[in-house]
Amino acid sequence: MVVSDDTMSGIAERFRVCVRDIARANDDNLDVFVDESLTIKRTTDIDVGSAECKESSV
Repeated sequence: MVVSDDTMSGIAERFRVCVRDIARANDDNLDVFVDESLTIKRTTDIDVGSAECKESSV
């Protein structure tokens, strides 16, 4: 559940996935809203701490 002050990048870091993984699992949407439920699913095989993951987009 998204809470106040959550960001897509913060959520991705917390769950150790790429932002693009969250976006792809949620209709390619990069916006998050308080009380929204997101699907979190790793779809990439790259290291989530890598520059490629952090700089990637949908």
